[in-house]
Amino acid sequence: MPRGIGLVGAALVLGTWMAWVSDARASVDAGRCAAPSISPSPGALPVNVPGFVVTLRGNPMSTVRLVRIEEDGTETMLESVVEWLANVPDAVRVVPSVPFEVGVRYGVRAATCQPVGGHGEALFEYDAIDAVPVPTTLGTVQISPLQRIDSDVGEPFFFVDTALHPDAGFAPWLGLYMLDFVAESELGTTPSTPRLPDGPRGLRERFAIACGNADPAFARVAPGAMTVRVRATSFFDETDVVEASASTTTSCEVSIDVTPPGVELHDAADGLGLDAGVVAAEGGAGSCACRATSGARPRALVVASWLVLTLAVVLRGRRRERAYSRA
Repeated sequence: MPRGIGLVGAALVLGTWMAWVSDARASVDAGRCAAPSISPSPGALPVNVPGFVVTLRGNPMSTVRLVRIEEDGTETMLESVVEWLANVPDAVRVVPSVPFEVGVRYGVRAATCQPVGGHGEALFEYDAIDAVPVPTTLGTVQISPLQRIDSDVGEPFFFVDTALHPDAGFAPWLGLYMLDFVAESELGTTPSTPRLPDGPRGLRERFAIACGNADPAFARVAPGAMTVRVRATSFFDETDVVEASASTTTSCEVSIDVTPPGVELHDAADGLGLDAGVVAAEGGAGSCACRATSGARPRALVVASWLVLTLAVVLRGRRRERAYSRA
């Protein structure tokens, strides 16, 4: 292969790679860079609350600290244990080394970044109050009727959507617990799906039903009798567990068509399974459970490729000039 053609090809490959890496890195950074959130919500803090759960969303754990806020606004850093939560990405628990005191104002500080505007720090403030009873009931589980999304080719996708409606007394404590949704049927028990209550799936889950020729490895819930159980386990004491459940019966011959109008679904199950939540069915007309892509990538790819290609051509021309001058 002539050397010039090889140089041009290498330039194009390098330009394409540079554009892809640049856009991919920007996309990841933009998706991970967000303000942290905290449970329980700022405000009154019963002194029997065991600690805080902070969702960092890409921010460093080392910046999370517990402080005591005096009347004049000055802060004193308090000793606490900050550690990552198992099975929950980007979340930590903050455990004070000494119990909270009634009448004291506390704060949790955590680094925060935004895609535009650089870095900063968030402060969540609390006023400690007397202890309150921890509720012993979780709430109510709701199961939808059997729903169906048709495909223009292949098998339809059958599923039920489930939701946890927490009791009013338990709601303020909910963020301190990890939730697991499982379904029990003739096919056994589905794998648990642990999550934070305020995470992407939150208090809802979708279960694929094995109707027709559905792949049993994916649709792990048999039609007929099924029970959905929601288990809440404290992030601070694994023996503190509260459960709620509901049962229903599904029939593959009776389902509600919720196929999004105007959307071609060559594979009805693609993107609409256990990890998709309930977005597509609730979104209505024009909704789609799709993976977001960067619209700027094609233009950046072309520009970067041509810049590198131009540089390669210029360098090749200079080499020719030097060769002619020597001759």
